[in-house]
Amino acid sequence: SQRGEDVGIPAALAELSETWEGGWRKGESSIGAQFVFIDSGYRPELIYQFCKPNASRLYPTKGFSTTEYSRPTALGRHTAHIGEGYHIERLAASGGVKLVEIDADHWKSRLHEGYQCGQAGAGAITLFHSGEANTHLAFTKHQTAEEKQYEIDRRRGEVVRWVNKHKRPNHWFDSTILATVAGCHAGVKLNDNENDKPASVAPVSGWFASQARR
Repeated sequence: SQRGEDVGIPAALAELSETWEGGWRKGESSIGAQFVFIDSGYRPELIYQFCKPNASRLYPTKGFSTTEYSRPTALGRHTAHIGEGYHIERLAASGGVKLVEIDADHWKSRLHEGYQCGQAGAGAITLFHSGEANTHLAFTKHQTAEEKQYEIDRRRGEVVRWVNKHKRPNHWFDSTILATVAGCHAGVKLNDNENDKPASVAPVSGWFASQARR
């Protein structure tokens, strides 16, 4: 019910915040979250309210397909930041909350480039090692739930679209995209060297490819 969501969604976010406040271990130190991007496609008013007390760090987000995404041409009264495939808009009467609008198709492509990049390459995305074979199985199935397609848009020409033809669970795909955009906003270097990028015609190999075919 809506009343249950009014209580449950903020409570779930508050519980999750204990994780990003505590950080993640890296060797002898830990890494905290510089920015937290939260999907606000459902019940946005609850997400805005949760972000409001810490609006410089917590950002609600809204994803758009490439054909729907509208990139601002300049900063202004409403546009606070323009990045690669995303921008940040000031929300009126929100107490300082800013909304991140994202070209989701662009960042889905970027994410998969990171998976295919060499481990030492700029923009490489890796998962933690585990001795158990199925540790990342569910996560991988979400990452490969959608298929990359090329379409012709009358305004933009050829565009890339990611389509979930079989309606497979893809929640961790979406959340990983938000983490990748947040990393970009925090200054993480992405792969801009064309020589280091995976060739677009090269087939994906390895475990991710085997999951995609199942």
